Amino acid sequence: MLGPGLLELAYEACVCHELCLRGVDFERQRTAGIVYEGLAVDCGYRIDVLVRRTLVVELEAR
Repeated sequence: MLGPGLLELAYEACVCHELCLRGVDFERQRTAGIVYEGLAVDCGYRIDVLVRRTLVVELEAR
């Protein structure tokens, strides 16, 4: 079990490891743009973990 105080990327790696162990399909650090009035805007948004192309997981560490 992990405790507090680690970097967000460490928690992300552990979450992804657990998903792999369970055979769950996911993508890590997927880019996500926005569309405004038909204009595709790439603002550098990234999804921490996208699970089964449906669930967005955004991790926070403090």
